[in-house]
Amino acid sequence: RLTGDPEIAGYSATLRDRFVAYGQRYVPEKFPLQEHKGFISLTGNVAAGPDARSFVGRFPHITAAEVVTEVPDETAQGDYLALCARAHLEGDLAICDYLVGRAQPVVRRRWEEGGRTFWAVGRERQ
Repeated sequence: RLTGDPEIAGYSATLRDRFVAYGQRYVPEKFPLQEHKGFISLTGNVAAGPDARSFVGRFPHITAAEVVTEVPDETAQGDYLALCARAHLEGDLAICDYLVGRAQPVVRRRWEEGGRTFWAVGRERQ
């Protein structure tokens, strides 16, 4: 989705060059260059616990992944703000497309134990 928009892809290439020039080039262990179709993605592990700052850190038992999209929109105005909003939307829709295309089948279970009936509905994680 993002690569289909020439304006977003072009600006992303500019931001990639800045990322390399001012971060990755000097501190590659902190700013690893991980790209997919011209877009940078940063991945990492999060320590789990009740004081974690992310949802996946606080609730790892129910969260398979947490995704944050970033565009430099803090001071954006006018056409640039519109570009940032479109980039956010297209990034979010790309993630939705990815998840829908990999949906796991629902598993429904019913069993009896000690005179009681139990039901469970869930999905196997990959």
